[in-house]
Amino acid sequence: MAALLTPRRWQLSPRRWHREMGFRPPADFASQAQREFVFTAEDQKQPSTARSRRSAEDCGSSDEDGSNVFFLDSTDSTKRSLRLPGNVYGLAVAACVDPAFSKMQRLIVMALMVTNALFQGALIYTMERITESHTERSVCDCSRLVQWLSVVLYNVVVWEEIAVSLEMMEFVLRSSLPEPSDVAASTEASSSQQWIHYLGSEISPSGDDGWLKCSNFYHCLNEDSFLDVLEDGYRVNTMSRWTKRGLLAFIVLPKLALELAMLYVGSHYVGAAKSDESTINSVVAVNFIIGIDELFLAALVSGRMREALENTQPMFYIPQGLLQKLWARSRTNWRMLIDPSVICTLATLSWRHSLHLAGCPDF
Repeated sequence: MAALLTPRRWQLSPRRWHREMGFRPPADFASQAQREFVFTAEDQKQPSTARSRRSAEDCGSSDEDGSNVFFLDSTDSTKRSLRLPGNVYGLAVAACVDPAFSKMQRLIVMALMVTNALFQGALIYTMERITESHTERSVCDCSRLVQWLSVVLYNVVVWEEIAVSLEMMEFVLRSSLPEPSDVAASTEASSSQQWIHYLGSEISPSGDDGWLKCSNFYHCLNEDSFLDVLEDGYRVNTMSRWTKRGLLAFIVLPKLALELAMLYVGSHYVGAAKSDESTINSVVAVNFIIGIDELFLAALVSGRMREALENTQPMFYIPQGLLQKLWARSRTNWRMLIDPSVICTLATLSWRHSLHLAGCPDF
């Protein structure tokens, strides 16, 4: 039984079913030539009672002693799961989509994102100037193995950030469009005066008449809505076409461009170090630059926003075309083969190019 609960597909005949599973197949099994059963890794973590309860709801088949068997459709094995990254860029996407953010909060989040981009851009430019001025023959005296391993390590870190950006791009592109009824309701709500729910900390008395005032520049939520945001996260699975274009143009693509620049400039910066000690120090320095976006989120954003971002539900979709399926495979099953090959190739090319610029022999 344990051998069957693995993330792969099994084609079981009725005889093999009885031998492997230890009980008789469903009554309608004999009329079918073969039937496909998929057990995912997530199901292995569930207790047997939870799997039985879930299978009873889905298909209702059981064995003689009352325990159920879990059936999954073959499309579940190709389902793609996407999440927003836990950095200032992921928060910026949520701020542009979820109405739980006030105008002030949106401006602050976007200002943090722009500040982060300016910091990283300035440091990348500084690294480029240092690399051009320090490309000397002394680079050739360093240990080639230490240089190559340092460049590979740096490429691993940057490639992880690039993979997160690609996943965020996929998240934006694959998000669903709003329903016409939702658009009509939103338009109606914005065109008329509505009651505003509030938190006690966001209001102030307006006089002796018992009314309370809340600035339109802030977003006032009641306690229940506030708790819902903290528990369920932001609602970002639905966005319009213009929202998608804006997010791609001003958030996703600039982030990806910065990371590609860091990959190129940082690899040459690490490869141009004059000693083994400088090489290791260079790796630590450039890794700090990569993590500025996460540092901004941890240090400058409120705890409830971070908690809501962490609790934001993932977005699921099933790849349909051949290209979508190949892309999904490359980011899931084939990733352990594709990513190391790409990282080692890019690191080797950058390392050899740095030694060539320094005038090292054989390069």
